Amino acid sequence: MQRMTNRHGAWHRACVLPAVMLFCVSVDTPAAVEQQHNSEKKTEQEGKANVVRDDSMMGISHRFISHTLERTVRTIDKFFANEDVYDETTKSYARLRMNTAYNSDHKVIFDAGLNVKLDLPETEDRFNFLLESESDQQSNTEEGKPVQNTASQALEGDDYFAGLRRYIRNRTNWNLSADAGIRLRNPIDPFVRVRYRRRYDWKPWHIAFRQSIFYFRTTKIGSETKLEFNRYIYNSLLMRMSSKARWTQVVDKFSLSQRFSLYHTISDRSVWAYEGGVFGRTHVWQATLFEARIRYRHRIKGRWLFLDTGPQVLWGKGVGYRPIRFFWFGFEAVFGDKYLQTADRGDKLFGRKRSQTAAAR
Repeated sequence: MQRMTNRHGAWHRACVLPAVMLFCVSVDTPAAVEQQHNSEKKTEQEGKANVVRDDSMMGISHRFISHTLERTVRTIDKFFANEDVYDETTKSYARLRMNTAYNSDHKVIFDAGLNVKLDLPETEDRFNFLLESESDQQSNTEEGKPVQNTASQALEGDDYFAGLRRYIRNRTNWNLSADAGIRLRNPIDPFVRVRYRRRYDWKPWHIAFRQSIFYFRTTKIGSETKLEFNRYIYNSLLMRMSSKARWTQVVDKFSLSQRFSLYHTISDRSVWAYEGGVFGRTHVWQATLFEARIRYRHRIKGRWLFLDTGPQVLWGKGVGYRPIRFFWFGFEAVFGDKYLQTADRGDKLFGRKRSQTAAAR
């Protein structure tokens, strides 16, 4: 028992202390930040000068398809206000959602979430204050089951995370950040977390990778890994395959999920999403839940208010080996100057794609 305790203590020292040190020592003075920025800019310019561009028809086509695919992936993520968008932007950003569902057991279900990120002034876009709801933190990670509570508990029943995020490196295709804060519960649960994100273009795929290592006082050390593949099926049809694994020291087993999605862009205001998923745990190496869902998302006000609706079916061990049908209806509001600027670019992208399709016809 003593040996096991020592081993766990070693894990704590090996993972938690480096994360805290990384968070602390990465704080640069303004002069150091400017010097580093100039050095990186010079290196980038020298790299561009040494790159020989392929201006042949095939090279131009490759660059166009790669850039368009990446922009489309990011635009879809922003249209659906996915968690990756919230994590990657360094500017102030807020998202509030409230969903209602009626299931085949004649029950009304409510699901809500709140995410707020505030860009701290005079920090060169390196520090953010965070306020996140637990339902958004672990969405589709455990077993994909919708939250079942009352309307009054939809926002109050969740635990919330408050903390400070430090962007150690933040580039177009990759970033590294460190968080420190508390889970707002009784008793208060402090945590530290390090996240790494990377995007790749591997023709004809656009690949996104995310790795998180975290420590909570209650769940101890944990890790979450996500790998995502995106590619065009047709001009307005994007395919996505997503795999996620989460492990915590207390539970000591992996929660796994595999998702397959098709996004069909109707216009710059409307997108259909066809989703299927399987969820399980490594305790018995068995799938415990299956999901099928159709989502219709429509922008109903400006570029910030969305309607999200559609049917969902769950079946498997997690719901008693019988299919349970849901019909979801909800609204989501997204705020932030950076988000609105990206939405403008997304409108232009969707408009350009429609004009290209019309010209081809």
